Amino acid sequence: MRPSTRLVAGIDLGKTTCRVRALRDGRVLGDVRVPGARGLADPDGADAALAAIAAGLAVVRREAGLPDNATFDVLAVGAAGSEAAADLGPALLAGLPTRELALTSDSITSHAGAFSGGAGAVVAIGTGAVAVGLGSRGLVRVDGLGYWLGDDGGGSWIGRCGLRHALDARAGRGPATSLLTRAEARYGDLGRLPGTLAAGDRVAAVTAAFAVDVVAAAESGDTLARGVLDAAGEALARTTATAARESGTDLVAAIGGLAPVLADQWRGHLPGDLIVVAATGSALDGAVLLAERTDLPHEAHVDRITGGGGASSA
Repeated sequence: MRPSTRLVAGIDLGKTTCRVRALRDGRVLGDVRVPGARGLADPDGADAALAAIAAGLAVVRREAGLPDNATFDVLAVGAAGSEAAADLGPALLAGLPTRELALTSDSITSHAGAFSGGAGAVVAIGTGAVAVGLGSRGLVRVDGLGYWLGDDGGGSWIGRCGLRHALDARAGRGPATSLLTRAEARYGDLGRLPGTLAAGDRVAAVTAAFAVDVVAAAESGDTLARGVLDAAGEALARTTATAARESGTDLVAAIGGLAPVLADQWRGHLPGDLIVVAATGSALDGAVLLAERTDLPHEAHVDRITGGGGASSA
């Protein structure tokens, strides 16, 4: 299928970063990053999403030399919590400069991007963690349950495990670890840590920030930090293998900001019958693909709403 000649944009809305890529006639006009927003299903999640997406579109318009009132023909948005917030689609459409909104989970855009719309199982490792498999048995999703109930092996999970080790060392309940001094350097007084993490209602992203320190500690030889990363790899491998098995595929890939860091641990815990392949693209590539095409197996998981827009897309 030829790329659309319309003005479209793919949007990867994460808790830490929102990426926006605009295209016309298959040509990239702009590709920008702005601060992300909490999941759509969270309190005030739709308002936060609107603000983040609008900010990204404003920047990409300037980068592309588009008029400030340019209207997109399609905006495809992959966002955490979209499954629980499908009824918010019309509100998002009304608040965004587009004639059509294609709203789906970031796990769906991650898969579409990783396999260019084809079969395989991908685990996306960022602030959270989720795997999607597509194969002979259909499409299945594993984990992606959020930082309270799941996202095992993701950035927030790693940060939380590292902070627990730091707090145990501080209280004398666990062995000494460099994670303690790293946590104090990042968050200050650990006696105030619960409030520090909750400030601004961005617990997942603020906790995930400590994953960087856990990785640095592991590279410096900290045994506890190394254990956290190995446990993360094991959890991610289990999630990936489940998605592959339940969907009926033996191809697996990993994407996301933490995928390169955890590649060895993840691979080391995968079953031997799975075939690791390189992802062909990212969640943003998947969003762009869904903005341009409606003939992919992922379409059943995309909520398309029309009726918005107003200004010229020229």
